[in-house]
Amino acid sequence: MSTEGIAYGWSEQGKKIYVENGVIGDICDVKIYKREKGSYTGKAIYFHKRSDLRLEPICPHFGLCGGCRWQFVSYEQQLLWKQELVQELFDIPIPPVLPAPQTLFYRNKLEFSATNDRWVTELESPELTGNKSVGEAPEANALGFHVPHRWAKIFQVDTCYLQPDPSNSLRLAIKEIAEELGITFYNPVQQIGTLRNVTIRTSSTGQVMVIIAFYPDQLEQQIALLSRLYQRFPTITSLYSVQNAKGNDSIYDCELSLFAGQPYIMEKIGDLSFAITPKSFFQVNTSQAERLFQLVLEFAQLNNNETVYDLYCGTGAISLTAARHSQKVVGIELIADAIRDAKFNAELNNITNVEFITGDLQTISIPNLVCQYGQPDVVITDPPRSGMTNKVIAQLLTIAPAKIIYVSCNPVTQARDVKNLLHKYHVRKIQPLDMFPQTAHVENVLLLEAMS
Repeated sequence: MSTEGIAYGWSEQGKKIYVENGVIGDICDVKIYKREKGSYTGKAIYFHKRSDLRLEPICPHFGLCGGCRWQFVSYEQQLLWKQELVQELFDIPIPPVLPAPQTLFYRNKLEFSATNDRWVTELESPELTGNKSVGEAPEANALGFHVPHRWAKIFQVDTCYLQPDPSNSLRLAIKEIAEELGITFYNPVQQIGTLRNVTIRTSSTGQVMVIIAFYPDQLEQQIALLSRLYQRFPTITSLYSVQNAKGNDSIYDCELSLFAGQPYIMEKIGDLSFAITPKSFFQVNTSQAERLFQLVLEFAQLNNNETVYDLYCGTGAISLTAARHSQKVVGIELIADAIRDAKFNAELNNITNVEFITGDLQTISIPNLVCQYGQPDVVITDPPRSGMTNKVIAQLLTIAPAKIIYVSCNPVTQARDVKNLLHKYHVRKIQPLDMFPQTAHVENVLLLEAMS
């Protein structure tokens, strides 16, 4: 199993052959669709013997959808593979992965895309499978997920096992109401059509946010869709619309309009409350996020006297958790909207010993921050999947905190970064935990302590 979570074998010439729908132990014929210098990538098209590890997936979209790619093996096996993936990257023993309490319906956020030219499966119509339209009938419309490796192709999602209700009911209702109103569905190639995207956010408090993105067209029908949806689901806490005429689907540079309800939904982790706005970044697995924050505190061993820097702090969840146990916390984040949310959440929880700064860690001077806010005893860093840059690492080595706690959603880049810190630090603790069951992704938390 590769670090990307794809099974592989070797050709007679010694090249790796990645098999996207393969399981360790399968004996199969593979159709190659991608050739690179040292490897091939393909798909199993005939099984001589299926692995004893295989289970029947619960999801009807498994195999087409790229979301739950490990649903064909037991959860216990998934955890073993994730531990092995982390072990391959580090030279120290890796403890068992902390399991998620829920392996289905664990996400609090999903994004769905619309199309007027949906992907046709082989079971539906062998002669139209793949890139051909199913015609001008309403059945040509879809509100679902992108087909892996085909950005312009979207398949209809009937049931998704990732997000709890009312997620499925909301998505199906939006599609139904849109078709009743004659609203056109967006075509990403031609860039025409009104209904573009739907984002659904849920919280452990039972609140629900729905964001519907439209191309600026059929404005009366848009309002009618929003009105009918709110009438059918009056328990929606926050209903937004957004007009997006850009070539990409991102709404982070668009202005959103609150159609009904309150501007945010509330989430609780431990004794902290968080206001989640449409553009907020928040861990998508709430129950495991609480375990993650506890793990950071366990590694930090704070005693109310420390100064803590939280790099890539987002909306401040880890910062506010640490602030309850330290003298001062300084959170740094590139996205201004996230910092605004972080400051609001600090006020919401009556936390006053935290400073939030909008800044790009590529250009901001961390030593200058030290002059202003003091030397950090602990630095917590939770970078994006790409990891930290050499410049950020160099600044960490310059300010030399006693402890660095590195939280990563990509242990590959985490291992790369840690190697660049090892001439001043040693790895004291490491603990992977599972934020995304049924997938190859694994979160990893690592404690680095300065050498004496």
